[in-house]
Amino acid sequence: MRISNVYIVIVVSSNANVACAFKFVVEAVALFKSYFGGAFDEDAIRNNFVLIYELLDEIMDFGYPQNLSPEILKLYITQEGVRSPFSSKG
Repeated sequence: MRISNVYIVIVVSSNANVACAFKFVVEAVALFKSYFGGAFDEDAIRNNFVLIYELLDEIMDFGYPQNLSPEILKLYITQEGVRSPFSSKG
C-alpha cells in the first residue's frame, strides 16, 4: 500500500484476512497522523521512529491487532510527535 510516497508492506507466513490487514494499515496510519499532526511522510517517520516503535508495540501483540483508538492510546503513550516544518498537511 502506498501512502504519501511511503510503501507499507504486510508480510504473513500463512493465509491471512486481506481486508483485516488493509484495515489495520489504514487505521495505523490514521493513528500515526493523529500523533504527528497530520503528516505521514518519510521525514515524519524518521523524526518519530521511537514513537512509532512504541505505538506498534501497543497496537500489535504477537501479530494480532489490538486497540487502534487514538483517544485511548493517548492515555498510555503521552509522548508528542515531532512535527516537520516542511511537511505538507494532508
